[in-house]
Amino acid sequence: AAAPAPAAFTTYTGTGYTVQLPVGWIATTVSGNLLFLNASTTIGVTIDEIAAPPNFSQTDIQPLISQTAGTMGTTDKVLYSVSFQPLTIGAMTGFTGVLTRPDGTQIVLLGVVSDGTHVVIAQTTYFPDTSQADIHQAAQVVASVRPTS
Repeated sequence: AAAPAPAAFTTYTGTGYTVQLPVGWIATTVSGNLLFLNASTTIGVTIDEIAAPPNFSQTDIQPLISQTAGTMGTTDKVLYSVSFQPLTIGAMTGFTGVLTRPDGTQIVLLGVVSDGTHVVIAQTTYFPDTSQADIHQAAQVVASVRPTS
C-alpha cells in the first residue's frame, strides 16, 4: 500500500487561536512579534486574538483599522490610503482594510473580524510583485484562523 500523502497544511497554535499553515510556511519571531512567512519570504502574516471589549460591534472595526493605518503611517513616515471590503472568517464577520503606501511599494491587508466575544486581527504584508499563488496562500492562512478560548 502506498504511504498517505503528507498534509497540505500544518496546524499552528498561537495565543488564543489556531491557524493552518501551508507546507513550507514558517512561524518566526521578529522584534518580539510572531510572524508567519511563506517559503519565499515574499509575504508575511501576523495574527492577534483579543477578547472583545464591552459593547464592541461591527461599527467599531473600520475606525480600528483606520487608527492602525495612522499608527503605521506615523511609524513609517508615510500616509497610507485605506479602502474597506467585507470579510468573513468562520463565524466571525468584519472588514479588511487595504492599506497602500503612496509609492505603491507595499500593500498591507488588515483584517479585523469579531463574533462578539473574540476580535481577531490579521495583518498580511506583501509587495506588488508577489505572486498571485502566494497571495492566495496567505488568504488561506487568514481564513483558517479560529479562536481557541
